[in-house]
Amino acid sequence: MHHYFGKTDLLALDEVRAMEVGVPTDECSIRLGNPTVELCRFDCVDQSESFNLSKRLSSEPIRANQKVSLLWRERFLHLAKHADGNVTIVDRYAGERHLERRDGFSGLRKFLTGVDAGMTGRIVEIFTASVNRSAADILASAQALASNLRQGGISEIKIHISQNADFSRVAHYRYVRFGNFVCLLDVGLEVFEGDEVFRECPFSMRQFDAQTQDGESQLRSVSTTHKLK
Repeated sequence: MHHYFGKTDLLALDEVRAMEVGVPTDECSIRLGNPTVELCRFDCVDQSESFNLSKRLSSEPIRANQKVSLLWRERFLHLAKHADGNVTIVDRYAGERHLERRDGFSGLRKFLTGVDAGMTGRIVEIFTASVNRSAADILASAQALASNLRQGGISEIKIHISQNADFSRVAHYRYVRFGNFVCLLDVGLEVFEGDEVFRECPFSMRQFDAQTQDGESQLRSVSTTHKLK
């Protein structure tokens, strides 16, 4: 059981196994290990601390002044490590924000660095737009960023750069997607900039659906695509 410590927050057990590891019959769960994992019976998974925290965070706004490291750990770390499928970023301003962030701590850099430390073999697609800077400048900046991702999680990165008018006609919100899990971010990857979240950001999660898939297909059709890695 110890090999689960640090890999998951919650482990559900049958009644006999739960009793063997010390889950009291009159309690939902216990915590063991360092880092801890919550152990609970199957019949009370929905009463566990970990389940209810995840449920709350799946729709709760991201607080202003929250540490970006905590934001990643609470809402994105397990997706980066365990969610199947490729990673997609849809953010009109992500490319330009990275280009213009002089200290290097752009949201795009933070996000890709986190993904690169997660599950191996990831393919990442970035959809962004040329708003106030040229597509060539955005591409050069993204190429430099990709060349510094060396933790091994990301095997391939493609960037799709469109004109601002084309992007805004197709995409009406910003999000990141881990396989079938779509995380809607009102301020996009800007939420990862710096050390602390600069302002509250509405957040919600939903399943990847046909409408979202069609939107990504339309963005590809109006963009110029480049392989960064």
